Amino acid sequence: MATDVYENCKTPDAQWSVVTSAGPNATLATVLAGFMLTAAIFLLRKDGAGETPSVNDARIYFGGRDKIGLHTYTLALFGPGVLILGLDSYLFGHISAMAPILNERHEMVSPTECGIAWTQTLPASSMLALGGCLMIAGLSWMLAQYFVSQDEPSGAILKLPGLLSGVVIAATSLLLVQTANVYLDVMADSFHAPAACCVRSICQAAYFIIPLVIICMAGINARRFSMHVLAEKSRDGLDAAPDLHLEQNFKYAARASFFTVLLAFLGPLFFGLVANRVGINADGTPKLCTVYAATFLGLAPIAIMFLIALASPAAPPSTRVAT
Repeated sequence: MATDVYENCKTPDAQWSVVTSAGPNATLATVLAGFMLTAAIFLLRKDGAGETPSVNDARIYFGGRDKIGLHTYTLALFGPGVLILGLDSYLFGHISAMAPILNERHEMVSPTECGIAWTQTLPASSMLALGGCLMIAGLSWMLAQYFVSQDEPSGAILKLPGLLSGVVIAATSLLLVQTANVYLDVMADSFHAPAACCVRSICQAAYFIIPLVIICMAGINARRFSMHVLAEKSRDGLDAAPDLHLEQNFKYAARASFFTVLLAFLGPLFFGLVANRVGINADGTPKLCTVYAATFLGLAPIAIMFLIALASPAAPPSTRVAT
């Protein structure tokens, strides 16, 4: 039986309510999905209109094909982002509708719903974080394609798209690790489902390792990108449209999109199983296997974020300027 759980599923380890915060999170997911859908429609209409580029527009090569004005990477990232955020809005809405039973002293009569709400919050939070990262990554490609079309882009401004993605991914990954650690604390102290020490140690170490690695990757990538663009413009001159060879294939963006769609399937599936008391004990406490599954789904998007970071605007490997 759960102990030390009180109003709106607060616990001594978490003085904030997953039920109360679910409503604003659902709204945020809806707003982000709407923004990406609107931007995708705008880009598709613009590319389909057959607009003639100006003399200063950059010729950007994707996969060996010359495509002018086609925001291919942006659309590849926005598509799964709209899907996962749309589903996530529904999941958070479900959590916000949960109403634990209280007595006249606002004490929990039955904490069953709280164990379920906490367990469902992890995959919902990870889907929200991943959708936000996809939005920023797509925006980074839009900025990169605009910056390289300018006559004299500075090295500092060319670093912005990659650094923008890196900082957001590092921050959201840190929040996911924090959420997972709080969840494990709540399960151990209030629901008597302690995770193994090795799992706790990995989550604690991730606080420092993951953000540092992502920021370093984004910084190196951004510097190579800016140096490559400036070198290409200097070689070709400013009177003619330069042929800027960016990342030559879609492997990172495609993998990120695939695993995002996979998470968009696994997250709601796990959510529904827990809602139907699968993996939940009779007293409402999650089983240890359920705790591990929720923790995995809460942290798995960090691996997808690495792929998103690698899909940031970059010079192709064959032409990268050494850092």
